[in-house]
Amino acid sequence: MTASIPRTVTVNDANIFIDLHKTALLATFFELPFDFRTTRVVLRELLAEQREAVEAYEQRGILMVREYEWREIEALGTEAGLSRSLSIQDISVFVYAREVNGMILTADNKLRKEASRRDIEVHGMVWIFEELVRGGKLSRDQATERVELLLRVNPFAPVKECEALIKRWQGQD
Repeated sequence: MTASIPRTVTVNDANIFIDLHKTALLATFFELPFDFRTTRVVLRELLAEQREAVEAYEQRGILMVREYEWREIEALGTEAGLSRSLSIQDISVFVYAREVNGMILTADNKLRKEASRRDIEVHGMVWIFEELVRGGKLSRDQATERVELLLRVNPFAPVKECEALIKRWQGQD
């Protein structure tokens, strides 16, 4: 019997699912070798079309979704001494990542700062693009097209980081 290699656990925030959906990369993302997680309150943030697309991966057993009661999330956030500026959804992601010793995938700056401050690994879309290329899921040219699309559809995308990534892929760094 061969032992399976443990997969890195990722706890995903809504903004990641939104960006992946808008850039038509949701299916490609779920091909990466990770143990994908999120919370029900995060899924409730998504538009119906986005939520249905993501929940299809839950139904197939690719995405694990943790259920929390609102009061439970609030209590856990208070107990952990989390910033009051975090949303309930952000607290649920933070608490779940800590619970499963996972990394957080988010574009939310407040959540990123809180996770970093607490020594929880955190990444965003630029890292995901790098993983898609590194994992052979997208060529650099395909990834460049999707990064450019992200910059068009998300006014909050990290412009400088995305432009640096494109330059690096094009060998201009």
